[in-house]
Amino acid sequence: MISDIPTYDDFADQGTAFLNLAWDTVLDLLLDYEDAEAEEGIIDDEQPEEYWKAAIKPLATAVALVHQGAEFHLKARIALISPYLLITSKASEWPRKSDKQDTSFSSFYIADAQNLIKIHDTVAEPRLSDTIKQLYEKLRLARNKIFHTVDKRLRFSEKEIIQAILEISDELISPQKWTLIRRSYLESIPRSFVWTVHPVGSVLSREMMVVLDLLGAADAKKFFGFNKRQRKYICPNCVSEHRELNIDENPLTAQLSPNKPNSTNLFCFVCRENIPVIRKRCKNIDCKGNVIHEGRDFECLTCFIDHEADEIR
Repeated sequence: MISDIPTYDDFADQGTAFLNLAWDTVLDLLLDYEDAEAEEGIIDDEQPEEYWKAAIKPLATAVALVHQGAEFHLKARIALISPYLLITSKASEWPRKSDKQDTSFSSFYIADAQNLIKIHDTVAEPRLSDTIKQLYEKLRLARNKIFHTVDKRLRFSEKEIIQAILEISDELISPQKWTLIRRSYLESIPRSFVWTVHPVGSVLSREMMVVLDLLGAADAKKFFGFNKRQRKYICPNCVSEHRELNIDENPLTAQLSPNKPNSTNLFCFVCRENIPVIRKRCKNIDCKGNVIHEGRDFECLTCFIDHEADEIR
């Protein structure tokens, strides 16, 4: 008998971990750069070029991790039909005495990365899109060069890697679920078990604001359901998590849903919460906002100034 047979969840969990590790690498670089700009650490035009030149190797590692993430998610989808489909060698090449004693699944020759799409599209529905097929092949070739040779021409941009992670998440996991996946990952990392206050929400909202600046309007809408051309508002839920760590930044991650003049609901794409609001002009004469949080201190979600109840009723 074959023992230790992996399940869909086994492959998917590992694939998601690889994607998150790649995301960690890129976001660390982006946030370090943003911090340097904010603290005026960048003082001349040459520094940004030098910064991203120094980031070539970590970005290459991130690309390899993205490929591994996609590979494991393909294996997961195949295993959902049957994990035995991943054993592609002839019976004569199976481990010695596998017919006489229990043999671990990991001892068998498993399908090469280059064959996974063909196996998937032969046995699973729906077949993969041309977009993900082309992306997977591009990542596979890049990964081979990274691990098997030294190609000084290889260059990867932080935007390309972020787009690749989101594309894989959308098609191989579930559409527009990356913020939930990322939050779950942040809640499971070692840091979360040793700190009383773990900054999951603040880390996540800060990451997403940086990513929104990086992505175009079409990608923001596709991957997050966020309309970059629509007015943005402060999410009071995300602000609360920021304040726990004494972070003054107000995350502009919420939008009216539906986007109508009389709408009384905001939706934050980061915390995935609906937020009831009151449509009333803010008392701050310098603020043009008219969206007030219906709760706590009746904060204006444009400038975040507090209101008394009698000021908005």
